[in-house]
Amino acid sequence: MKGIYAIGDVAGPPLLAHKASKEGIVAVENIAGLGSRADWRAMPNVIYTHPEFASVGLTEEKAKD
Repeated sequence: MKGIYAIGDVAGPPLLAHKASKEGIVAVENIAGLGSRADWRAMPNVIYTHPEFASVGLTEEKAKD
């Protein structure tokens, strides 16, 4: 809907704070008429387990596409 902006967990997964922060920046830039978009191809993520697991960028499978 025009004029309605959503950021953070309500906007959908992945539910990451740094994603929500970028979504907020993009929303404000769009409200200001700058036509901003986010590029999620290199979004870092981490799973807090033992051992921890982290990744960034494309998987090998997606890189081949």
